[in-house]
Amino acid sequence: RADEAFAAAARVAPDDTRVRTSVALAEMARGNSSAAIARLEAVAAEDKGTRADLALVTARLRDNDLPGAHKAIEQIERKQPDKALAHQLRGRVQLLQRQIPAAAKSFETALAKEPGYFPAIASLAAIDLEAGRPDAARRRFEDHIKADPKSHLAHLALAELALRTGAEPAAVLQHLRDAVKANAGEAQPHLMLVNQLLNSGDTGAALTAAREAAAALPANPAVQETLGRTQLASNDAASAVATFKQLSAQYTTNPVYPVRLAEALMATQDLVGARRALDEALKIRPDFAPARRGLVALLLRQNQPQEAIAMARAIQKAEPQDASGFLLEGDVESSRRNPDQAAAAYRKALELQKATDIAVRLHLSLIH
Repeated sequence: RADEAFAAAARVAPDDTRVRTSVALAEMARGNSSAAIARLEAVAAEDKGTRADLALVTARLRDNDLPGAHKAIEQIERKQPDKALAHQLRGRVQLLQRQIPAAAKSFETALAKEPGYFPAIASLAAIDLEAGRPDAARRRFEDHIKADPKSHLAHLALAELALRTGAEPAAVLQHLRDAVKANAGEAQPHLMLVNQLLNSGDTGAALTAAREAAAALPANPAVQETLGRTQLASNDAASAVATFKQLSAQYTTNPVYPVRLAEALMATQDLVGARRALDEALKIRPDFAPARRGLVALLLRQNQPQEAIAMARAIQKAEPQDASGFLLEGDVESSRRNPDQAAAAYRKALELQKATDIAVRLHLSLIH
C-alpha cells in the first residue's frame, strides 16, 4: 500500500524531492539498499535541502559503510557551513569508530557553530559519563539550564543521569517535575514523570500527574493513553474504560486502544465488552500479538481452555516461526496445571525466541 501511494505521488509530482526521497526510503524498507542509495545520491546532488542527505547518512550507517556516511556528511556541511548538524553527525560516526577525541572535537565544533545546541551537549556529557566523569556531565546540563531555563531536555537528561548514578528516587522525581515545569506543553516530561511514579508504586501521585498532563495536552493520544493506564493502576477501572473508549473511537486504525479498553473492561468484569474490544483490535490488525494474548487470557477467564488452546494453535499454524503461539499454549496448559504439556510448548517457544521470560516459564513448569 505504501508503494502504491508513493507511485501515485510520483506521478503527480515527479520532480518533488520529498517524494523522490520517500520512494528511496521505501526501497530501503524492502531491503534494496543499493537501489535506495543510488536514488538518494541523485536527489541529494540536485536538492539544496538536506532531507535526502540525512536519509543517505542513515542508509550508509545501516550498511555499516562509515566512509560513505562521512562522505554524505561532508555534503551536508557544504550545504550548511554555518550549522551544527554536520559536525554533530560526524561526531556520532566517529563515536561508532571509537575515535573519542575526534568525536569530542566535532561536538565542540557543533557548539561553536550553534551555542546551546543540545544534541552536542548531550553527546559530550555521554563521553564524560563513559570516562567516569559524572560531575562534568552534570555541569554541562546545569550550565545549559542557566542559559535556557525552559530546556526540558536538559532536566530530563539530569533525571537520566541521576538514575544511572544511583541517586535517590526523590532526586530523579524532582528533575522530572522540573522538566514538566520548564515546558508543560511537551508530552515527554509528563510521560516520564507518570511512568517513574508508577514504577515507584506511588499510584496516587501518578494519577495526579497524569490528570495534569491530560489537562495540559488534551489532544495528545500518548498522554491520554497514559492517563488510562494510570487510572487502571489506581483501581479506577470505570474511568479507564471511558478514557480508552474515547481513544478507540477517535483513532480507529490503532489496535492498541481497543486492547487497552479490553483490559479496563475485564477489570470491571465486563467480559462480553472486553471480547468485542479484542475482536475490534484483531479486525484492525489480525496478527496483533497483544490482542491475541488478551483473547487467550479472556477465554481462560471465561473457563474456555479448549477454545484458548485452539486460538494458540491457530497462531502457531499461521506463523510457525513466531514464538507467541507456543508461548500462549504454554500459558494455557500452565493455568490448567498441566506442567508437562506446558513445558513442551515453552521449549518450542524458547527454540524460536531466546527470551528470558520464556526460560523462566519453562523453569517453573519443570519444577512443578
